[in-house]
Amino acid sequence: MRFHTLSALALLGLALPGPVFADALTDVNAAINAMRNGDYDQAIPLLNNALSSGNLSRDQSATAYFDRGVAYLNKGQPDTAIADFTQSIALRPKDSGTLFMRANANMAKGQSDAGIADYTAAIAIDPKNADAHANLGNAYRAKGMNDQAVTEYTAAIGIHASPYAYEGRALVYLATSKIDTAITDLDEAIKLKPDYTAALVNRANAYAAQGKYDRAVADFDAELKYKPNDSIAIANRAQILAKMGKTAEAKDAMASVAQSNPDSPAPYRTLGDSYMAQRDFAKAAEQYSIALSKDPNDPTTLLNRGACYHSMGQYDKAIADYTAVIKLTPNDAHAYNNRGGAYGASRKLDLAIADFQMAVKLDPNFEDAKRNLEGATKAKETGKVIHGQ
Repeated sequence: MRFHTLSALALLGLALPGPVFADALTDVNAAINAMRNGDYDQAIPLLNNALSSGNLSRDQSATAYFDRGVAYLNKGQPDTAIADFTQSIALRPKDSGTLFMRANANMAKGQSDAGIADYTAAIAIDPKNADAHANLGNAYRAKGMNDQAVTEYTAAIGIHASPYAYEGRALVYLATSKIDTAITDLDEAIKLKPDYTAALVNRANAYAAQGKYDRAVADFDAELKYKPNDSIAIANRAQILAKMGKTAEAKDAMASVAQSNPDSPAPYRTLGDSYMAQRDFAKAAEQYSIALSKDPNDPTTLLNRGACYHSMGQYDKAIADYTAVIKLTPNDAHAYNNRGGAYGASRKLDLAIADFQMAVKLDPNFEDAKRNLEGATKAKETGKVIHGQ
Protein backbone atom coordinates (compact mmCIF):
# COMPACT_ATOMS: atom_id res chain seq x y z
CA MET A 1 0.00 0.00 0.00
CA ARG A 2 1.47 3.32 -0.99
CA PHE A 3 1.17 6.30 1.37
CA HIS A 4 2.01 9.74 0.09
CA THR A 5 4.37 11.76 2.24
CA LEU A 6 4.66 15.47 2.79
CA SER A 7 7.94 17.31 2.76
CA ALA A 8 7.74 20.52 4.77
CA LEU A 9 11.37 21.13 5.54
CA ALA A 10 11.55 24.90 5.80
CA LEU A 11 14.75 26.78 6.47
CA LEU A 12 14.45 28.91 9.61
CA GLY A 13 16.46 31.83 8.35
CA LEU A 14 15.02 34.52 10.65
CA ALA A 15 17.40 37.09 12.04
CA LEU A 16 17.69 36.71 15.80
CA PRO A 17 20.00 38.66 18.10
CA GLY A 18 22.97 37.02 19.71
CA PRO A 19 25.24 34.09 18.85
CA VAL A 20 23.25 31.52 20.87
CA PHE A 21 20.11 32.10 18.85
CA ALA A 22 22.13 32.00 15.66
CA ASP A 23 23.70 28.69 16.67
CA ALA A 24 20.27 27.13 17.22
CA LEU A 25 19.06 28.25 13.81
CA THR A 26 22.30 27.13 12.21
CA ASP A 27 21.78 23.64 13.65
CA VAL A 28 18.19 23.50 12.37
CA ASN A 29 19.12 24.65 8.90
CA ALA A 30 22.09 22.26 8.78
CA ALA A 31 19.76 19.44 9.84
CA ILE A 32 17.31 20.30 7.08
CA ASN A 33 20.08 20.30 4.50
CA ALA A 34 21.26 16.91 5.79
CA MET A 35 17.71 15.55 5.49
CA ARG A 36 17.45 16.81 1.95
CA ASN A 37 20.50 14.67 1.24
CA GLY A 38 18.94 11.69 3.01
CA ASP A 39 21.36 11.87 5.96
CA TYR A 40 18.94 11.46 8.86
CA ASP A 41 21.62 10.26 11.25
CA GLN A 42 23.37 13.60 10.89
CA ALA A 43 20.15 15.60 11.08
CA ILE A 44 18.79 14.19 14.34
CA PRO A 45 21.67 15.29 16.65
CA LEU A 46 21.57 18.76 15.11
CA LEU A 47 17.85 19.04 15.82
CA ASN A 48 18.43 17.67 19.33
CA ASN A 49 20.91 20.49 19.96
CA ALA A 50 18.57 23.15 18.63
CA LEU A 51 15.57 21.93 20.63
CA SER A 52 17.53 21.51 23.87
CA SER A 53 18.99 25.02 23.57
CA GLY A 54 15.67 26.63 24.52
CA ASN A 55 16.42 29.40 22.06
CA LEU A 56 13.86 28.64 19.37
CA SER A 57 10.53 30.41 19.17
CA ARG A 58 7.30 28.42 19.58
CA ASP A 59 6.80 28.24 15.83
CA GLN A 60 10.43 27.35 15.19
CA SER A 61 10.29 24.61 17.80
CA ALA A 62 7.16 23.20 16.15
CA THR A 63 9.04 23.05 12.84
CA ALA A 64 12.09 21.44 14.47
CA TYR A 65 9.94 18.76 16.14
CA PHE A 66 8.20 18.16 12.82
CA ASP A 67 11.49 17.78 10.95
CA ARG A 68 12.92 15.44 13.58
CA GLY A 69 9.72 13.40 13.38
CA VAL A 70 10.19 13.13 9.61
CA ALA A 71 13.77 11.98 10.16
CA TYR A 72 12.70 9.30 12.65
CA LEU A 73 9.90 8.12 10.36
CA ASN A 74 12.33 7.78 7.47
CA LYS A 75 14.61 5.75 9.76
CA GLY A 76 11.77 3.33 10.44
CA GLN A 77 11.09 4.54 14.00
CA PRO A 78 7.38 5.46 13.91
CA ASP A 79 6.92 5.56 17.70
CA THR A 80 9.58 8.23 18.12
CA ALA A 81 8.24 10.05 15.08
CA ILE A 82 4.73 10.10 16.55
CA ALA A 83 6.08 11.58 19.80
CA ASP A 84 7.76 14.40 17.88
CA PHE A 85 4.76 15.07 15.65
CA THR A 86 2.60 15.22 18.78
CA GLN A 87 4.95 17.79 20.31
CA SER A 88 4.77 19.82 17.12
CA ILE A 89 0.95 19.64 17.06
CA ALA A 90 0.81 20.83 20.67
CA LEU A 91 2.76 23.91 19.63
CA ARG A 92 0.96 24.40 16.31
CA PRO A 93 -2.45 22.67 16.51
CA LYS A 94 -3.79 23.81 13.16
CA ASP A 95 -0.91 22.50 11.05
CA SER A 96 -2.51 20.02 8.65
CA GLY A 97 0.88 18.87 7.39
CA THR A 98 1.96 17.64 10.82
CA LEU A 99 -1.36 15.86 11.37
CA PHE A 100 -0.88 14.25 7.96
CA MET A 101 2.60 13.00 8.87
CA ARG A 102 1.48 11.69 12.25
CA ALA A 103 -1.25 9.80 10.40
CA ASN A 104 1.42 8.28 8.14
CA ALA A 105 3.43 7.24 11.19
CA ASN A 106 0.36 5.65 12.76
CA MET A 107 -0.33 3.75 9.55
CA ALA A 108 3.31 2.58 9.52
CA LYS A 109 2.56 1.00 12.90
CA GLY A 110 -0.63 -0.58 11.59
CA GLN A 111 -2.80 1.72 13.72
CA SER A 112 -5.51 2.39 11.16
CA ASP A 113 -7.97 4.04 13.55
CA ALA A 114 -5.42 6.58 14.74
CA GLY A 115 -4.36 7.19 11.14
CA ILE A 116 -7.96 7.77 10.06
CA ALA A 117 -8.47 10.25 12.91
CA ASP A 118 -5.40 12.28 11.94
CA TYR A 119 -6.11 12.24 8.19
CA THR A 120 -9.66 13.38 8.94
CA ALA A 121 -8.36 16.19 11.15
CA ALA A 122 -5.88 17.25 8.46
CA ILE A 123 -8.65 17.34 5.86
CA ALA A 124 -10.86 19.42 8.17
CA ILE A 125 -8.11 22.05 8.23
CA ASP A 126 -7.18 21.70 4.55
CA PRO A 127 -10.04 20.13 2.56
CA LYS A 128 -8.07 20.42 -0.69
CA ASN A 129 -5.24 18.19 0.51
CA ALA A 130 -5.45 15.51 -2.17
CA ASP A 131 -2.75 13.34 -0.58
CA ALA A 132 -4.62 13.31 2.74
CA HIS A 133 -7.80 12.19 0.96
CA ALA A 134 -5.86 9.46 -0.91
CA ASN A 135 -4.15 8.21 2.23
CA LEU A 136 -7.43 8.25 4.12
CA GLY A 137 -8.76 6.09 1.30
CA ASN A 138 -5.83 3.71 1.85
CA ALA A 139 -6.58 3.58 5.56
CA TYR A 140 -10.25 2.82 4.99
CA ARG A 141 -9.34 0.16 2.42
CA ALA A 142 -6.98 -1.47 4.95
CA LYS A 143 -9.97 -1.82 7.29
CA GLY A 144 -12.25 -3.16 4.55
CA MET A 145 -14.39 0.00 4.62
CA ASN A 146 -14.73 0.02 0.86
CA ASP A 147 -17.47 2.62 0.41
CA GLN A 148 -15.61 5.16 2.53
CA ALA A 149 -12.38 4.36 0.68
CA VAL A 150 -13.98 5.00 -2.71
CA THR A 151 -15.38 8.32 -1.46
CA GLU A 152 -11.92 9.49 -0.37
CA TYR A 153 -10.15 8.31 -3.52
CA THR A 154 -12.78 10.08 -5.60
CA ALA A 155 -12.28 13.28 -3.60
CA ALA A 156 -8.51 13.02 -4.10
CA ILE A 157 -8.92 12.55 -7.85
CA GLY A 158 -11.29 15.52 -8.02
CA ILE A 159 -8.64 17.73 -6.43
CA HIS A 160 -5.63 16.34 -8.27
CA ALA A 161 -5.62 13.44 -10.73
CA SER A 162 -3.04 11.17 -9.11
CA PRO A 163 -2.09 7.73 -10.44
CA TYR A 164 -1.92 6.46 -6.86
CA ALA A 165 -5.48 7.52 -6.06
CA TYR A 166 -6.73 5.90 -9.26
CA GLU A 167 -4.89 2.69 -8.39
CA GLY A 168 -6.18 2.73 -4.81
CA ARG A 169 -9.76 3.06 -6.02
CA ALA A 170 -9.12 0.31 -8.58
CA LEU A 171 -7.98 -2.03 -5.80
CA VAL A 172 -11.28 -1.49 -4.01
CA TYR A 173 -13.16 -2.26 -7.22
CA LEU A 174 -11.08 -5.40 -7.73
CA ALA A 175 -11.81 -6.51 -4.17
CA THR A 176 -15.52 -6.07 -4.82
CA SER A 177 -15.44 -7.87 -8.20
CA LYS A 178 -16.04 -4.69 -10.24
CA ILE A 179 -13.33 -5.66 -12.67
CA ASP A 180 -14.34 -3.48 -15.63
CA THR A 181 -14.50 -0.39 -13.41
CA ALA A 182 -11.15 -1.30 -11.88
CA ILE A 183 -9.55 -1.59 -15.30
CA THR A 184 -10.88 1.85 -16.24
CA ASP A 185 -9.16 3.35 -13.17
CA LEU A 186 -5.96 1.44 -13.83
CA ASP A 187 -6.02 2.78 -17.41
CA GLU A 188 -6.05 6.30 -15.98
CA ALA A 189 -3.26 5.51 -13.51
CA ILE A 190 -1.05 4.17 -16.30
CA LYS A 191 -1.81 7.14 -18.57
CA LEU A 192 -0.62 9.46 -15.83
CA LYS A 193 2.41 7.30 -14.98
CA PRO A 194 3.33 4.85 -17.76
CA ASP A 195 6.09 3.29 -15.64
CA TYR A 196 3.75 2.60 -12.71
CA THR A 197 4.60 -1.05 -12.37
CA ALA A 198 2.10 -1.83 -9.59
CA ALA A 199 -0.76 -0.56 -11.76
CA LEU A 200 0.49 -2.59 -14.74
CA VAL A 201 0.59 -5.75 -12.62
CA ASN A 202 -2.86 -5.12 -11.16
CA ARG A 203 -4.32 -4.50 -14.61
CA ALA A 204 -2.64 -7.66 -15.89
CA ASN A 205 -4.22 -9.65 -13.08
CA ALA A 206 -7.59 -8.02 -13.80
CA TYR A 207 -7.37 -8.97 -17.47
CA ALA A 208 -6.38 -12.51 -16.47
CA ALA A 209 -9.46 -12.74 -14.24
CA GLN A 210 -11.56 -11.86 -17.29
CA GLY A 211 -9.81 -14.46 -19.41
CA LYS A 212 -8.22 -11.74 -21.57
CA TYR A 213 -4.87 -13.47 -21.49
CA ASP A 214 -3.25 -11.63 -24.41
CA ARG A 215 -3.82 -8.29 -22.69
CA ALA A 216 -2.60 -9.69 -19.38
CA VAL A 217 0.64 -10.92 -20.95
CA ALA A 218 1.12 -7.54 -22.67
CA ASP A 219 0.85 -5.75 -19.32
CA PHE A 220 3.29 -8.14 -17.65
CA ASP A 221 5.66 -7.58 -20.56
CA ALA A 222 5.38 -3.82 -20.06
CA GLU A 223 6.02 -4.18 -16.32
CA LEU A 224 9.04 -6.40 -16.91
CA LYS A 225 10.62 -3.74 -19.11
CA TYR A 226 10.89 -1.59 -15.98
CA LYS A 227 11.55 -4.44 -13.52
CA PRO A 228 13.13 -7.25 -15.55
CA ASN A 229 13.94 -9.35 -12.46
CA ASP A 230 10.45 -9.27 -10.93
CA SER A 231 10.11 -12.98 -10.28
CA ILE A 232 6.48 -12.72 -9.15
CA ALA A 233 5.48 -11.01 -12.40
CA ILE A 234 7.43 -13.59 -14.39
CA ALA A 235 5.70 -16.39 -12.50
CA ASN A 236 2.23 -14.89 -13.00
CA ARG A 237 2.97 -14.34 -16.68
CA ALA A 238 4.08 -17.96 -16.96
CA GLN A 239 0.85 -19.18 -15.37
CA ILE A 240 -1.15 -17.24 -17.95
CA LEU A 241 0.97 -18.62 -20.79
CA ALA A 242 0.21 -22.10 -19.49
CA LYS A 243 -3.52 -21.32 -19.54
CA MET A 244 -3.11 -20.14 -23.13
CA GLY A 245 -1.60 -23.52 -24.01
CA LYS A 246 1.89 -22.05 -24.43
CA THR A 247 3.32 -24.65 -22.08
CA ALA A 248 6.88 -24.67 -23.40
CA GLU A 249 7.20 -20.90 -23.11
CA ALA A 250 5.70 -20.99 -19.63
CA LYS A 251 8.12 -23.67 -18.47
CA ASP A 252 11.11 -21.80 -19.92
CA ALA A 253 10.06 -18.63 -18.10
CA MET A 254 9.68 -20.39 -14.78
CA ALA A 255 12.91 -22.28 -15.21
CA SER A 256 14.74 -18.96 -15.60
CA VAL A 257 13.08 -17.64 -12.43
CA ALA A 258 14.02 -20.79 -10.55
CA GLN A 259 17.62 -20.44 -11.69
CA SER A 260 17.85 -16.78 -10.63
CA ASN A 261 15.97 -17.37 -7.34
CA PRO A 262 17.21 -20.79 -6.18
CA ASP A 263 16.02 -20.29 -2.59
CA SER A 264 12.49 -19.27 -3.49
CA PRO A 265 9.73 -21.91 -3.64
CA ALA A 266 7.50 -19.76 -5.87
CA PRO A 267 8.90 -20.69 -9.30
CA TYR A 268 8.81 -24.40 -8.48
CA ARG A 269 5.20 -24.11 -7.28
CA THR A 270 4.28 -22.42 -10.53
CA LEU A 271 6.10 -25.03 -12.58
CA GLY A 272 4.20 -27.66 -10.62
CA ASP A 273 0.93 -25.89 -11.38
CA SER A 274 1.85 -25.76 -15.07
CA TYR A 275 2.61 -29.50 -15.21
CA MET A 276 -0.53 -30.29 -13.22
CA ALA A 277 -2.65 -28.30 -15.70
CA GLN A 278 -1.23 -30.57 -18.40
CA ARG A 279 -2.00 -33.63 -16.22
CA ASP A 280 1.68 -34.52 -16.04
CA PHE A 281 1.35 -35.48 -12.39
CA ALA A 282 4.80 -37.03 -11.98
CA LYS A 283 6.61 -33.87 -13.10
CA ALA A 284 4.20 -31.72 -11.11
CA ALA A 285 4.89 -33.71 -7.94
CA GLU A 286 8.63 -33.38 -8.58
CA GLN A 287 8.38 -29.58 -8.78
CA TYR A 288 6.13 -29.39 -5.72
CA SER A 289 8.67 -31.47 -3.82
CA ILE A 290 11.41 -28.99 -4.68
CA ALA A 291 9.16 -26.13 -3.54
CA LEU A 292 8.46 -27.95 -0.29
CA SER A 293 12.17 -28.46 0.33
CA LYS A 294 12.37 -24.66 0.53
CA ASP A 295 9.07 -24.09 2.36
CA PRO A 296 7.97 -27.35 4.03
CA ASN A 297 4.91 -25.85 5.69
CA ASP A 298 3.09 -24.44 2.68
CA PRO A 299 -0.37 -26.08 2.88
CA THR A 300 -1.34 -25.24 -0.71
CA THR A 301 1.74 -26.94 -2.14
CA LEU A 302 1.24 -29.95 0.12
CA LEU A 303 -2.38 -30.20 -0.97
CA ASN A 304 -1.40 -30.00 -4.64
CA ARG A 305 1.34 -32.60 -4.30
CA GLY A 306 -1.10 -34.84 -2.48
CA ALA A 307 -3.50 -34.44 -5.40
CA CYS A 308 -0.72 -35.49 -7.79
CA TYR A 309 0.05 -38.61 -5.77
CA HIS A 310 -3.68 -39.28 -5.52
CA SER A 311 -4.07 -39.04 -9.31
CA MET A 312 -1.15 -41.45 -9.79
CA GLY A 313 -2.70 -43.97 -7.40
CA GLN A 314 -0.02 -43.44 -4.75
CA TYR A 315 -2.58 -43.20 -1.98
CA ASP A 316 -0.28 -43.57 1.02
CA LYS A 317 1.81 -40.62 -0.14
CA ALA A 318 -1.35 -38.62 -0.86
CA ILE A 319 -2.73 -39.37 2.61
CA ALA A 320 0.56 -38.25 4.19
CA ASP A 321 0.41 -34.90 2.38
CA TYR A 322 -3.26 -34.35 3.15
CA THR A 323 -2.60 -35.18 6.80
CA ALA A 324 0.21 -32.61 6.86
CA VAL A 325 -2.18 -30.02 5.45
CA ILE A 326 -4.75 -30.79 8.14
CA LYS A 327 -2.12 -30.36 10.87
CA LEU A 328 -1.24 -26.94 9.45
CA THR A 329 -4.80 -25.85 8.64
CA PRO A 330 -7.20 -27.97 10.68
CA ASN A 331 -10.29 -26.25 9.27
CA ASP A 332 -9.49 -27.01 5.62
CA ALA A 333 -12.54 -28.88 4.35
CA HIS A 334 -10.84 -29.64 1.02
CA ALA A 335 -7.96 -31.44 2.75
CA TYR A 336 -10.42 -33.67 4.65
CA ASN A 337 -12.40 -34.35 1.47
CA ASN A 338 -9.25 -35.24 -0.47
CA ARG A 339 -7.92 -37.47 2.28
CA GLY A 340 -11.31 -39.14 2.48
CA GLY A 341 -11.06 -39.88 -1.23
CA ALA A 342 -7.61 -41.40 -0.80
CA TYR A 343 -8.80 -43.50 2.14
CA GLY A 344 -11.78 -44.67 0.10
CA ALA A 345 -9.58 -45.66 -2.81
CA SER A 346 -7.43 -47.57 -0.29
CA ARG A 347 -10.57 -49.42 0.89
CA LYS A 348 -10.38 -47.76 4.32
CA LEU A 349 -14.03 -46.82 4.26
CA ASP A 350 -14.48 -45.99 7.94
CA LEU A 351 -11.65 -43.46 7.74
CA ALA A 352 -13.03 -42.13 4.46
CA ILE A 353 -16.49 -41.62 5.92
CA ALA A 354 -15.06 -39.85 8.98
CA ASP A 355 -13.13 -37.44 6.74
CA PHE A 356 -16.07 -36.72 4.46
CA GLN A 357 -18.22 -36.07 7.53
CA MET A 358 -15.64 -33.62 8.83
CA ALA A 359 -15.47 -31.87 5.45
CA VAL A 360 -19.24 -31.40 5.43
CA LYS A 361 -19.18 -30.24 9.06
CA LEU A 362 -16.57 -27.61 8.21
CA ASP A 363 -18.36 -26.55 5.02
CA PRO A 364 -22.06 -27.52 4.98
CA ASN A 365 -22.34 -26.31 1.37
CA PHE A 366 -19.50 -28.52 0.10
CA GLU A 367 -21.45 -30.53 -2.48
CA ASP A 368 -18.52 -32.73 -3.57
CA ALA A 369 -17.96 -33.80 0.04
CA LYS A 370 -21.66 -34.59 0.42
CA ARG A 371 -21.62 -36.76 -2.69
CA ASN A 372 -18.43 -38.49 -1.55
CA LEU A 373 -19.93 -39.16 1.87
CA GLU A 374 -23.00 -40.68 0.27
CA GLY A 375 -20.86 -42.80 -2.05
CA ALA A 376 -18.58 -44.02 0.71
CA THR A 377 -21.55 -44.91 2.92
CA LYS A 378 -23.17 -46.91 0.11
CA ALA A 379 -19.85 -48.60 -0.69
CA LYS A 380 -19.56 -49.72 2.92
CA GLU A 381 -23.10 -51.07 2.83
CA THR A 382 -22.71 -52.88 -0.50
CA GLY A 383 -19.03 -53.82 -0.38
CA LYS A 384 -18.21 -51.94 -3.60
CA VAL A 385 -14.76 -50.47 -4.13
CA ILE A 386 -14.23 -46.71 -4.51
CA HIS A 387 -11.80 -45.96 -7.33
CA GLY A 388 -10.30 -42.63 -6.29
CA GLN A 389 -12.17 -39.41 -5.75
